Amino acid sequence: MKTSIRSLADLGVVTLSVAAVMALLATGVLRQRSLARIDDCRNHLRQLGLGIHNYHAAYNQMPPTCGGTTGNEDPAACNQGRLGFLVALSPFIEQQALWEKISNPYISPTASESFPPMGPVPWFDAEVYLPWGQSPGTFRCPDDTDENHDENAYQPRIVFTLQPIASMGLTTNYVACFGDSALQAGLIINKENKEEVAFSAASHRGLFVAGRVSKFRDCLDGLANTVMMSETVASIEGGRGPSGIVQTVDGLSMNPSLCLSAGNDPASRWHDFGRGSRWCDGALLITGFQTVLPPNSTSCTSELGVFDAIASTSSRHAGGVNVLMADGAIAFVSDSVDTGDLTAPAVANQPGYTAPGSQSPYGLWGGMGTRASMEPIANDLRNEKSGIEFPVWNRNQAAFANDGAGEIAFPLEHWTDQQGEVSLRARFMRIIDSKIVELRDDNGVLHQVPLNTLSDRHIFRAVEMDLMRKVD
Repeated sequence: MKTSIRSLADLGVVTLSVAAVMALLATGVLRQRSLARIDDCRNHLRQLGLGIHNYHAAYNQMPPTCGGTTGNEDPAACNQGRLGFLVALSPFIEQQALWEKISNPYISPTASESFPPMGPVPWFDAEVYLPWGQSPGTFRCPDDTDENHDENAYQPRIVFTLQPIASMGLTTNYVACFGDSALQAGLIINKENKEEVAFSAASHRGLFVAGRVSKFRDCLDGLANTVMMSETVASIEGGRGPSGIVQTVDGLSMNPSLCLSAGNDPASRWHDFGRGSRWCDGALLITGFQTVLPPNSTSCTSELGVFDAIASTSSRHAGGVNVLMADGAIAFVSDSVDTGDLTAPAVANQPGYTAPGSQSPYGLWGGMGTRASMEPIANDLRNEKSGIEFPVWNRNQAAFANDGAGEIAFPLEHWTDQQGEVSLRARFMRIIDSKIVELRDDNGVLHQVPLNTLSDRHIFRAVEMDLMRKVD
């Protein structure tokens, strides 16, 4: 009897040990998948940064936010100057086909309605003007898709073809830095109105300014010290949540901390649209942000309306957000980054506000968002206690989840078939059974392609990469 009891006890210990090992393995797999998506997100920001630098090299200016065609109140006849920087950037990030649709006259295949070059307003029905519903995968963070909100439910789709799959969607997760001020920070500047220009110049302190062209030479703080882009959790419908925007916070620009309390107030009213809800829209609340409130804070508008707002960064990564510095470096900014005095008035050319030209009142985070305020932040950025990490890309450390295991982070590149008729931009993952090449595109879709259908050059490339993967 004692022997039986002991055997049962031993069996119980073994069972618990196996369960513990399985739990640890499952945790490790989920962690690898999370790391994979974070690294993909950083790669998207790198691509966008490279596109901005190439745009600047071509036109000697940043891509405009809130630009486009004006002069007609008909929403179908022009875009009313509301196109965002991502539209201008599209041909510089391998989205030439999308750019051709937008920049040329367009006839809707669903409604037989015609549109002029550069399209209608960004909020026009995307089922009629189809380009507004074709947000490229590069514009979206892999951690902010519906299937990735539940780690246990995440399963990448598999497509048995090399044919690229069109990315369809309205939203974007990547937003432009408008600086560290709040008073009318989203106001589209009327260049003909000298009073308006003088009023807004003091508070429009970021690399991106609505309705005005910026250049790298304007960045007197140095490109390495200035934030250019970051992330937001995207939502079309808005409402309470990480992508939501609180309405009518009185005195917002005089005391930004009011937005934090408004986000926790059950009585607060929320806008019916969310951050990142239209990839083509240049408005601050849609595709912009300010370095005022810490990452993953609430966004708010004041009693003055949607142009007087604080738009915060946010992500579904644990503990912070990725940011793109103006020199192309990627940093991870934690929720605990120094934000100075959030009860201090914003910088503005108005009585009672922080004086124009002042250093940011919002600490290290605020200083990172200004282009020419001369904050001494260079040393603080690399301080271990700053809450800012500059990850070093290492292909032996980066993790990509295809079958649950960590993999080498190979670069995105174009793969072509034997006839040279099909080209897919994707990342090599592995060769299966010496016959099938597995590629992962920008949208996270896995393509399993017969090895012998690739061009000779890419057959050799795939075999070479697979050997590298196995050696490591």
